[in-house]
Amino acid sequence: MDDTERLAVIGRKVDRTCLLIETLTEKVEERTVASDQWRTRVESTVWGLNGSAANSLVVRLDRLEQTNARQTWIIRVATAVIVTGFVGGLWSLIAG
Repeated sequence: MDDTERLAVIGRKVDRTCLLIETLTEKVEERTVASDQWRTRVESTVWGLNGSAANSLVVRLDRLEQTNARQTWIIRVATAVIVTGFVGGLWSLIAG
């Protein structure tokens, strides 16, 4: 193999490498765009669309937490009323 053939082989390898690099670069750019689109979708789901947080996950979670706290308070009040009524009835039977 003489120098001309070696240079031709190296040239072909360089061309294939450049094509591979261009293809990979295009794929990375496409994935970057897709990643940005997904990030935008996730952010709008979590924080709301266009600054309106009315239907965002954060607001829904906050509402669920408030509902849970309210239910816990109601259950405690109902339990206290039942216990108080039971103790009052028992006291009136014993005392009177």
